[in-house]
Amino acid sequence: MGITGLYKNRLVLTDVYNLGHWLMKRNVDWETSHIYNRNRSMILFGFWENVIQTLNTCITSKMIDDAERHATRMDMPFSRKMFERIVDELNGRIPLQVEALPEGTYVPRGTPFSQISNTVEGFGELVSWWEAMFVHSFFPSGCATMAFEMRRYLDHSNYRPTKIHSFGFRGYPSLESAYWGGMAWCLFLPGTDDFHLRQHLPSSIRISSINAMAHKVVQQFDREIDAYKHAISAVADKKNVEWRMLSVVIDTYDSWQFIKKYMPEVVAFALDKKVHLVLRPDSGDTLDQGIAILKYKLSHNIEYLSCIIGEDMDFQRIIYFDKELIKNHLDPNDMTYGLGAGFYKHIDRNFLGFSMKTAFSNSKPRMKFSASGKTSLPGRVRLVYDEDRKMKVFLSRSSRQHIDSISPNLYETIYLFDPSDSDDIPIIKNPEYEETWHRAQSVLCDDDRVKQDKIVIADEILRLMNRIKRTFVPISGTISY
Repeated sequence: MGITGLYKNRLVLTDVYNLGHWLMKRNVDWETSHIYNRNRSMILFGFWENVIQTLNTCITSKMIDDAERHATRMDMPFSRKMFERIVDELNGRIPLQVEALPEGTYVPRGTPFSQISNTVEGFGELVSWWEAMFVHSFFPSGCATMAFEMRRYLDHSNYRPTKIHSFGFRGYPSLESAYWGGMAWCLFLPGTDDFHLRQHLPSSIRISSINAMAHKVVQQFDREIDAYKHAISAVADKKNVEWRMLSVVIDTYDSWQFIKKYMPEVVAFALDKKVHLVLRPDSGDTLDQGIAILKYKLSHNIEYLSCIIGEDMDFQRIIYFDKELIKNHLDPNDMTYGLGAGFYKHIDRNFLGFSMKTAFSNSKPRMKFSASGKTSLPGRVRLVYDEDRKMKVFLSRSSRQHIDSISPNLYETIYLFDPSDSDDIPIIKNPEYEETWHRAQSVLCDDDRVKQDKIVIADEILRLMNRIKRTFVPISGTISY
C-alpha cells in the first residue's frame, strides 16, 4: 500500500489495546473525554486540522472487513457490530462531537483544551478510538510553543524578529512533520529557508530569506576568493534594491583562514557592490569565529556586515551565545542564528504532556487521580475567562447566566455529526491560518495572560473531584489541582 495509503482505512488508526475495550466495559451508551497539556503551557496549533483529517470520512463495509481481518491476525477482538451500525444507521458518518479551544490560543498547563463526546447512544467507545491520532497534535503545538517562546525572548530583548532563522526543512523526519513544524514557526518567526511553506500561507503572511552560498558553490572555483567575489557580483547584478544581502559560508576549507586572510578584501569588495555580507562560520569554534567577525565589523565601523551561526544550535545555545556577545561588548542584533533540528528534536509527547482521559462514562462523571499527581477533571465542562482574565473551567451544567456574564464559552465545535440533521453531513469548522496567525500575534502582546501558568478550576469541580476521590480512597485528603 505504501505511504499514500496511510488514511485509507480510518478504523485501523488506533492502538491495538483499544480493540478489546468494548468487551470489558459495562456501558458504552454515552462517554466524554478531555485532552490535556499536563506538563507545560502552550500555543494550541494543528489540533483542528488533525481532527478533521481523521474524522471527515465515511466508514464503509470494506473498511470493517479489512480492520476485522487485521485484528484477527493479531489474535485481537474487534467491535464489528458497532461499526456496522455506523454504516447501516448513519450512512458511515462518525457520530462524535469534538470541541476545542481556537487554534493559536495560549493554553495554561493542565487545561482540558478539547472535549469529545458521542452524539448517538451506544457509540461511547468511539470517543477514545482515535485518541492516538488526536494526541499526535503534540508536535505542531510543541513547535508553535517553541516558536512563541523564542519570539518572546527576541521581543523582550529588543532583538529583531529575523534574528532566529529556520534551517529546519532538511532535518525533519517527514514532509508531514516539516509542514507542521514550518507552519508553527511562521506563526511567530518570519525568517525561514522552508520554501515549501509559501504555497500553504495566505499572501498576507510574510516570510523572508536571503541568497546564500553553499560549499558546492565554493568548490567550483580553483581559488576560494574568486568564488566569493563571483557570488557577490552575481547577487549585486540580480536585484534592483539599494542593498542586497548574501550569506557566505566560510568553512569550506578553513574558517580562520577566511577571517584572517580573505575577509578584509571580500568585505571591501562587497561594500563597493552594495552587498551586505552575512558571514557564516559552520564548523569548529563557531562562537569564537563569530566574535572575531563582529569585532572586525565594530573596529572598522562597517554597517553592512553581520554573522550567522547554524551549527548545532538550539534555543538555550542561542541565549548563551547572545550573553557571550554582550560580554564582548558586541551587539547581538548583528548575529543571526540558523535553527535546524534544534528547533524540534526535543519535542515528544511528554514535552507538553498530551493526555486523553475519560470525564463521563456509565452515566457518571469520572476522573483519574494518583499519588503521582496525574489528575484529570470529571464531567462535561466549559472554559471561560474569569473576572481576572484567567482561563477557568466550570461544569457545563453551571448556571449559564452567571458564567456567560463573565465570558462566553471558549470551546468551539470543530466536528459534529448530529443524527437529527436531515442533511446527514457533519458540521466541520476548518481552521483559517490567517485567523490563527492574528490570534497568536495578539498573545505576544498580552503579558498578563501569558503569566497564567496553570488552569483555574471552579469550586464546583473541586468539590466534585473530592467526592469522587472519597468514594475510591476514603482515607485521603482533599484534591489540590
